[in-house]
Parts: sequence; C-alpha cells; structure tokens
Amino acid sequence: MLLSSGAIYVSNLFLASALSLNDYGYYALLVTFLSVASSYGLGGFDQAIVRTAREVDGCLEVNPILFFLSIFSSFVFGALAFFYFDSLADGSGVFAAISGFFVSIGLFGYAVGRVRKLFVFAQFSHGGYRIAFAICLLVAWVADAELNAKVIDDLFIMSSGVVALFVVVFLLYRVSTSLVGASGESVLGFAVGYGMSMLLMNIIGYGDRVLIERFFGLESAAAYFFYANIYIFPFSLLQAYVGFKELARYKESFSLGVFHGDLFRALKVFCSVLVLCVLVDFLLTKYFFVGVFDFGVADRVLLIALGGMRIVYGLLSAALGARALPAAIHQVNGITVLAVLSIGGAFLFVDDKTLVLLILCFLAAWIARAMSVYYLVCKQDYRGR
Repeated sequence: MLLSSGAIYVSNLFLASALSLNDYGYYALLVTFLSVASSYGLGGFDQAIVRTAREVDGCLEVNPILFFLSIFSSFVFGALAFFYFDSLADGSGVFAAISGFFVSIGLFGYAVGRVRKLFVFAQFSHGGYRIAFAICLLVAWVADAELNAKVIDDLFIMSSGVVALFVVVFLLYRVSTSLVGASGESVLGFAVGYGMSMLLMNIIGYGDRVLIERFFGLESAAAYFFYANIYIFPFSLLQAYVGFKELARYKESFSLGVFHGDLFRALKVFCSVLVLCVLVDFLLTKYFFVGVFDFGVADRVLLIALGGMRIVYGLLSAALGARALPAAIHQVNGITVLAVLSIGGAFLFVDDKTLVLLILCFLAAWIARAMSVYYLVCKQDYRGR
C-alpha cells in the first residue's frame, strides 16, 4: 500500500517537470479518473461482496446479483469515461475507458483478496497498476522517450493491463468461487446504500479537479493537481490508515471521551505533517518549479483545510461504521446530497467564478458531511447509554 502510494506520488512530481502544462493537466484528470475507478469502478457493489460473501469448504460463495451488477457497473463506468475523455483535445476516450476497465478488474481482486485474507494479493490488485506505471515511466525516461498525453495513455494501459491479467489468472487458478443466491432483495438494498455513500465521497473527493478543468482549463487543473499532491495527498493516506485502524478498536469499545481525545490527537498529527508539507512546497516552488504554476496563497490555505478535513473524517467514518445504526448512513447521504446540490447551485449562479470560490464550495461540502456524521455518532452514543 505504501509502495503504490509512493510510486504515484513520485510519478506525479516527476511528470510535473517532464510534461507541458496542458499534458500535465490531462494526466491529472486521468490519474483522478483511475483513482475513482479503483474505488468506484464496480459501482460500490464490491463493498457489498466483501460483506456478504462466505467461504464454505474452501470455496468462496458470491451473490450472483452483486456479481453481475458489478460487471454492469464497470461497463457503465467505462462508457462515461469514454465520453468525458473523448471531449478533451489531447485525450483518447477509448484508452481511458480500457484503463478504467482494467483497474476495475483489480478492484474485484481487491474485494476477493480481503474476503480470503490474501492481503498482499488484495493490495497489489488494488494499487499494483501505480507501481507498474512508475516502472514503465522509469523505462521510458531511461530510453529518453518523449513524454506526452498519448504516451501517458499507453503507459497506463500497459501497467493496468498487466495487473488485471495477473488478477484474472490468480483468481482462476488459486481461488475457487461459486455464485450462490441468497436474500437478493436485502443484499441489494444493502449494496445500494454503500454504493451511494461511495459515489458521494468520490464526488466531493475528486469532483473538484473535473470542474476546475471545465471552468478554468487544463493549465489550472495542472496547478491544482500539483499542489493537491503536496497538501491533500499525505492526509488522504492518513485518512485511509486512521479509518482502517480505528474501526476495529471502536467496534470493541467506544466512548465520546476517547473519541474526542482521538480527534484532538488527529489535529496534532495534522499540524506536524503540515510543517513538512509547507517545507516541501517551499523547496519545490523555489528551486525546481520556479514560476511554473500559478497558485495563490488563498488557494493553498483552502487546500490545507481540505487536507485537515481528510484526517478528521477518517476518524468520523470509523466511528460511524462501528457504532451507528444502519439507517444512519442513509441520513448522512441525504444531508450530503442536500449540501452538494445547494452549494453547487449557488456556485453556478455566481457570475464571477474563481478557483478560490470553487475550492471553498468543496470544503463546505466536506464540512457538512463531517458535521452530520459527528452529530449521528454522538446521538447514537447517547442512545446507547
């Protein structure tokens, strides 16, 4: 997990100097799309597979409804990618759709690996394409190949395709799987709830880059992506780690006092890591990318706030998953939808649209979701008493 995250982080910084601004903006959108594919390429149904699949006599029993809905979702996801990337001047909708489909295969391997406790296989299925891409990029650099948007498309297809092929071969020869139907209606309702939650998280987590390209162009998307790597990416990693680690602990025992203490410690960690982020920003901007990206102080401050929301939400999400009633996730989703529609509608009606305003809108959406989760966690804890 650390290796795949480090590989894409180094690739992002290297390509910032190797690509033109337009090509780097395209790369930023493609990486964003593949990140969404690695979490939502199967429509969230993989999450339901993880929670409902059973291992019986060495054979993994998967609900057929979830299996076929996952396949259908991957094709829908690929079709949407085709139309979006085909609308970009330097992009290829076909290449993006193929890469996204390959990453979705890896996502299915990630789900099966977690159920079977094949954790190394699961993590490689999920993030192996990033490692393979970094290796392909290194080979291209050593070979002194010209790097542009088309080459980036080719490298992602090769890297994601190799990992997808490995996942398919491994599952066929090492994992016995059967499709067994059971309580289809209840399983489907369960899956839709998780799918909606993941869709909303991907919208508020990655939608900013797409909208920046649409309203301000590829060069602005490139600048935003570069600084998001500095101020958001590290905290996204901490969010995933904190959520994974604390979920199990909160299931065993939970109290608001302990929870508030964890939130306070998370803020201290945020401040410590922020010092390193500011230092990296200073070194890169002053010595390596002088005058390359146009990004103001206010933009940076808002990115810092978005990074802070990531690490705080990791704890909130863990507490919600461990302690809240199943209906709570629907309430959180409803509040998030209302917030996104209200904030998005207000942004569209503003005549003087700026990058600062757009980032502020996404920050407001994160705050609305976080506050709703915090309220429901506290409410459930008081009920438990």
